[in-house]
Amino acid sequence: MSLLLSYLFSYSIYGESRFYENNLYEFDFSNIKSYFLIFLTVFLISKNLIDIYEERSENLINFIPFIYLFTFIFSGFNFSFIAILFIYLGITSFFNGEGNTKFNYLYVTLSIWWLINSNGSFYFNVGKLRGFTNSVYEFNANLFWILFVYLFLNGIYKFYIKNKTYFNFDTFVKNLSLTTLSLLLFGILSSNVPLFNFFSYYFLGLQRYGVSSNTPFAFDEFGVKISWRGIFPSSETIGEFYGLAILILLFWIIKKEKVGIFQYIGIFSASLGLYFSDNRTAIVLVFLLSLLYVYLLFFKKIINPKFLVLFAFIFSVGFILLLMDNTSYEFTSTSIISQSLN
Repeated sequence: MSLLLSYLFSYSIYGESRFYENNLYEFDFSNIKSYFLIFLTVFLISKNLIDIYEERSENLINFIPFIYLFTFIFSGFNFSFIAILFIYLGITSFFNGEGNTKFNYLYVTLSIWWLINSNGSFYFNVGKLRGFTNSVYEFNANLFWILFVYLFLNGIYKFYIKNKTYFNFDTFVKNLSLTTLSLLLFGILSSNVPLFNFFSYYFLGLQRYGVSSNTPFAFDEFGVKISWRGIFPSSETIGEFYGLAILILLFWIIKKEKVGIFQYIGIFSASLGLYFSDNRTAIVLVFLLSLLYVYLLFFKKIINPKFLVLFAFIFSVGFILLLMDNTSYEFTSTSIISQSLN
């Protein structure tokens, strides 16, 4: 399996050689020796990762939140090394004849259509999506990403099926709280200490350096909150993570009917991080879903559901009107036109 993984990874570098020429400039991608060295390096890495996984696989499902802290993308690669584990499971699943037959047929059909149309070389600046998207629309690169996505999805499914019996909700919530706190602290430290910013980028395997704005409470000259992403590459995505963390912690607190130190830490960190990210959609969804959950748990027999729907509708309309009031049509249209021209 490690040999097949290493070959697949080396093939990805061949398919996206234009991207790697600008990042791994010490390598000559017209020389087969460069690919052999990369193949050998990835083989050693994947062999160690797989051996560690096989020994401790039952514990990893409870540490999933930490993936938001460790992205595992290093030295200019367009590949997340944590994906090695899931691709390994995907390959195992494929050779064992597991998986959904309908999904396989649909995926192969769409993939053939994708490959037939791979007759150009259109380039894409992967930016904050580095490690999870294609940098060039070309046959070899597309073929790799077709295989990558297929094996990755099957690997995630196999990982879930194999380890769901070891899932411990208490441990998961504890790790989720620690992740929210770590992301917040690392983001604040990185934005204020340039050396720490570099170390975070290098050792956590981030897609891009942390935000340079040293205050997460900043507003622009128009009085609009400036989104703050910390060490995460996207303020929208990290806002969604904080929102999801709040909902999971709320569910745990109501289910257990108690609040521990880790839950206090998680709720505080996630709420602060969600505010810093300025992801308004996530904020509204967290509010509405929390309201719905509390209603289903405590007030289902008291409050008419029609009243709840009416309240949600009025709240949504009011929120949209508030956004329209703060963001004029002229400003929005000018911004969209400017982005399209860029």
